[in-house]
Amino acid sequence: MQKVAQMKVDMKNIYLVFLLICFGAKAQKNITTASDATAPLHALKPDYPTPYGVPAVSDIQKTIDRIFDYLERASPSHFVDKSSGEIWNPTRGYSDQVVFAKGDFRPISYEWGVTYSGMLDLYRLTGEVKY
Repeated sequence: MQKVAQMKVDMKNIYLVFLLICFGAKAQKNITTASDATAPLHALKPDYPTPYGVPAVSDIQKTIDRIFDYLERASPSHFVDKSSGEIWNPTRGYSDQVVFAKGDFRPISYEWGVTYSGMLDLYRLTGEVKY
């Protein structure tokens, strides 16, 4: 009788361990809700609305042209007389009042150098003279 009671207790323990293992396996994190500390970054879905995927060549060209057009509008391409605001040309002679026209970018800055380098690379890649 004692053996039967002991077997029942052992079976209960085995059944309990089996249930814990099964529920423990179900409790594992889903990789899509994991953080970058617990899952490989390439397996995580981004948590923002930016769509990713392989862009079409036409979309890339539209983006490049949009950036180019903005840079053309926002970057100064001429000098002005600081005191009068008039556009300067070489026939007027040089003075200490001649400066770059105002724009979103200073043409003699680190940022513009990086941008200019990128545009030169675009020319090398595409053969488009406008870059």
